Amino acid sequence: MRKSGRKFLGIILAAVIAAVSAVPVQSIAAEREKSAEYGTHAKASLSEKETEKRKASAEDTVTEMRNLQKQNQETDAEDSAKRPVVEETEGKTFMLPENSEDEMIPRTDSYDINPPVIQSFEFGEDGEALTVKDTLHFTVSAYDADGEIDEIYVYVSCRDPQGTGASVRLEKSGEGNLYTGALSCSELKGKNFYISGVRAEDKADNYTDWDVWDENGQYRYQFTLDAEVNVDENVVVSNFRMQVSASQADGKLRAGDTVTYTADVTCKDETISQIQLYLYTNTEGYYGSQSVSADYNADTRSLTGVYTVTEETYPGEWGLEQVYVYVEAGKSYNFYPTQTESDANLRFTVVQENFDIEKPVIEDISIDKNGEIVKAGDVITITVKVKEEYPLEHASAWFYPQVEQVSASAYVDLEFYASTGEYIGVINVTEDMYPCEWALTSLSVCDEVGHITNISEFREDVYDTYPWYFNVKSGNTFREDMKNVTFAFYGLARQEDGSFQPDSLMFSQTVENVGRRASLKELGVSFPQSMEGLTAAWTYGWRGLEADENTRLLFNSSTDMMLAFYASYEKGCANVRLTYMTEDSGIKEICIPVIADKETAYGNILELLELPEDARTEDFAGLQLTYNDDYHNETTRIGDCAYLYAEAVYRNCQAAWNTRYVGEDGQEVSQVISKSYLEGTRISDALAELEAPKTGNGLEFAGWVLTDSVSEDTFSQSVTSLNVVAVYQGKTTADASYTYRGEDGKITCGSKMMLLNGENLTDTEIQGEASEAFKAAGHLSGLILSEWTCALEVNQERYKKVQFQAVYANCVVVLKYPDDTCQYIVADKNSEFLLPAENEKYKEIRWEGCTIGEKIVITGDREFLVAEYKLQDGAADAPAGEKLPEEEIAKILTEIEDASAGTSIKIDMKKATVVPKEILAAIQGKQVDIVLDMGAYSWSIGDTEVLADELKDIVLEVKIGTNAVPVGLVASLAEGKPVTQLSLTHNGEFGFRADLTLNLGSENSGGTGNLYYYDSSGKLIFRNAGQIGADGTASLSFSHASDYVIVIDSGKGEPEEKEEEEKEDKEVSKAENPEEDQEKNANKKQNERKISDQETANVRKNKNYITKDSGETTKDDSNQNQRKSPKTGE
Repeated sequence: MRKSGRKFLGIILAAVIAAVSAVPVQSIAAEREKSAEYGTHAKASLSEKETEKRKASAEDTVTEMRNLQKQNQETDAEDSAKRPVVEETEGKTFMLPENSEDEMIPRTDSYDINPPVIQSFEFGEDGEALTVKDTLHFTVSAYDADGEIDEIYVYVSCRDPQGTGASVRLEKSGEGNLYTGALSCSELKGKNFYISGVRAEDKADNYTDWDVWDENGQYRYQFTLDAEVNVDENVVVSNFRMQVSASQADGKLRAGDTVTYTADVTCKDETISQIQLYLYTNTEGYYGSQSVSADYNADTRSLTGVYTVTEETYPGEWGLEQVYVYVEAGKSYNFYPTQTESDANLRFTVVQENFDIEKPVIEDISIDKNGEIVKAGDVITITVKVKEEYPLEHASAWFYPQVEQVSASAYVDLEFYASTGEYIGVINVTEDMYPCEWALTSLSVCDEVGHITNISEFREDVYDTYPWYFNVKSGNTFREDMKNVTFAFYGLARQEDGSFQPDSLMFSQTVENVGRRASLKELGVSFPQSMEGLTAAWTYGWRGLEADENTRLLFNSSTDMMLAFYASYEKGCANVRLTYMTEDSGIKEICIPVIADKETAYGNILELLELPEDARTEDFAGLQLTYNDDYHNETTRIGDCAYLYAEAVYRNCQAAWNTRYVGEDGQEVSQVISKSYLEGTRISDALAELEAPKTGNGLEFAGWVLTDSVSEDTFSQSVTSLNVVAVYQGKTTADASYTYRGEDGKITCGSKMMLLNGENLTDTEIQGEASEAFKAAGHLSGLILSEWTCALEVNQERYKKVQFQAVYANCVVVLKYPDDTCQYIVADKNSEFLLPAENEKYKEIRWEGCTIGEKIVITGDREFLVAEYKLQDGAADAPAGEKLPEEEIAKILTEIEDASAGTSIKIDMKKATVVPKEILAAIQGKQVDIVLDMGAYSWSIGDTEVLADELKDIVLEVKIGTNAVPVGLVASLAEGKPVTQLSLTHNGEFGFRADLTLNLGSENSGGTGNLYYYDSSGKLIFRNAGQIGADGTASLSFSHASDYVIVIDSGKGEPEEKEEEEKEDKEVSKAENPEEDQEKNANKKQNERKISDQETANVRKNKNYITKDSGETTKDDSNQNQRKSPKTGE
């Protein structure tokens, strides 16, 4: 391309001004902690002093650029001769203007690093309805113990679209600490206003902000004004059109071609003096523009602007972006065609041959005193090596102090030296430079065409590491914000079952008083040891930066923080869940982790396994996968981590008889007897031949009975587990489970084996036995026991499986608070109960489905959950979970704001579990959905599902595989079907509906996951169902957090129990607590447990439920050993 300094001057100046004005916020970003939006005007003028400093630097740069453009280029020899020497570089440094003589701060060995103190703030018109004739009055009491306050500003912002706020500088009022200021309401436009910021700054650039937020996250100071926002429509430009005159048939423009823009203009009460059209290209990395003067025809009420393509026009797609109309009254009107008329075709394409379309390339950045301590009088040289054929003679860099609540900054002008291809600039360390770390936060290099290359394009991790910095020390003063840092290490972590779960927390350690930079070794933190056979490579942060113990880490926070490290491995881990027959404890399932190459197939993993030492070796024939499908077969590769389900295969049928009987000491004994049988042997024959136990207390053994029904009469499986119990002459053996409300108000469940006198007993006789057996049970004080009811599950002549439940004459009201504490109150049935509106921690409590302070008629046990509340003064309430970093939240909010209707935005939550209220508010009513990817599961939230007016941060952590719901209750509902328990960390309503997607195992594909909510009256209530996909995933809807059970049904649709759940008269008591993992000759004690914060264990009646004296036996194929998904481990 041809070089033309004069033609490119507009582009160069626009690029330089853009680079200078686009100054990044201070790295520490004190405003980020406040989350206070100071309003548009405040963002532009947060500190007028700072603005003036930046403006002065920018104007100097522009002036110098204009002068440089008028000069001829220097020769390389001349250029080399003027390379800077440290002693001669003052003219090349742009620092913050130094204070005048009367503002100089006295210097000793210490520097003022303490911010001012705001003692109080008063807004005289707070909460009032004002007119434009009124005046706002502000009073601040503030002092600076170590220096002098320089300025105090109050910022007023408007909530209304197109409304405008203002700021006012307070002046000292006489002696003492008072500062006052006033603002005329005539300077404001809009109706609804609030105080968005109050800031005091001293002469050493320390500042402090007054808290303008209340405890509910709302602005504390507000007022209204009767000043309507009147949109000036005296000039309106519309109906934009474009006519392209191309010299070639392809329609693309070349040098000499023209494009003509026309539009309709409505003008009243104004005289148009000038119209400017601004054209921009959407080419990445190019920031130039073109302007066109348009002609206005008052007769036709139209404008016409013609742009002629030149040899310097950048090749790419151009479009009309802005139209400025100036009138003789001194006003201007701005229009944006792409926003107001998005369907109009206003874009054209320019092609050029041999045009410079390459951006400058930054090859290296260096600081001669990088990381060193410097003092007043020192000079720091920054050098930027670039590759560019037509570089501008100047580039810009910004340094910022890396401590909070400091407003200083330093701009450095970099001059280009063609002989070495380097930009060089210097910083003179002055007495006034704040004593702390100063980091290079922004650097831009431009060429003559208009390309701009930023520092982040040279080094993507610049904002994670800030690798170029120096430390200023003033006398004996150096400031470094200390914080506590929690280091968390995630990788393959051993679980309770012996498996290794990927991306799980392996270890965490908190180190106190950590500075800004240090290595793990320096802090005394070590990486956790990996399992044998694995070597870990560690990364940290959102960008996955590599690290070892000597890596210098940046702790870029002024408050306590967490830094997470993630391990990756060259080899994979196969968690083999092996089922086999033991010699003396029956069928056993263990997990054996195997380390192998990631390409190893499942079949090869089985070849590496050996039987455990306690395995039964008689008739052993080998190992095989328990099942096969598309994701779990012998050719499947283990990858990073896999879950295999395998079983031992035997030549004959192996049977584990899980026997229970009364021993010689009168206590219950459990014993496993292992036997081998030929295929086809009748189970009844084998049972009859099973050896009798030793008994005492005058009991006469009469035989063994099966406690569960069996699907086949003969042995056909490789391994079989059978549960049997001893029966005795003249006795009835009963497995009794029971439920009652304990003395602490919580539901108490338990089970035990009982010998009842007589055979073939009736329900009445059994109920009488129970009343005697449970006399010692302690109940919640005030409850009146009416009776123990019983319900039979298995009803054989000499064996019964029966559930007992305490029935009370009165009832219990359970109040569950946000902190998971429960209050239990005894009430008479059909009595009125006044819902409390406050307690020692909460006030203005509204309970779900009720109004504040409402009276409710209590007909039976009932639980109330808090829907809304406020904290009492001094009480603390924050969601217990990890949040996304503020910068990440800001990026998401921007993405939501820019998203078009119907967009679904996926958010990688990493280890975060808290969804911020700002994100929920951003999608509310915007027709944008979000998907929160939380690793093992994800949440989907639609805009129309966010219903609450007052949103709050919500913890969406899900704990899978919990045991919060009584196992007997779950078994009664599931009837042998696979189940998964979930516990949501949050308590109560979300304020929105969300869909949870989780993996229920590909072996359940095609089935249905039925979601049941466990309320604190002990009921499992059906919520909804989700189809299980081929990969094992299902989606279920939630609007409330608690404990849940998912019952997996191989059929389609909702469970049959749903209809019965809607009929309260069919509720029955049903609970049991089956014994698991019984050991030989173990004395069984009464199995009783407390269910924390859970309530009565009622469950709706199943379709095949046994009525009294029916003589039938229910089928119970309950399988306690549930498999994990081979893909996710869930």
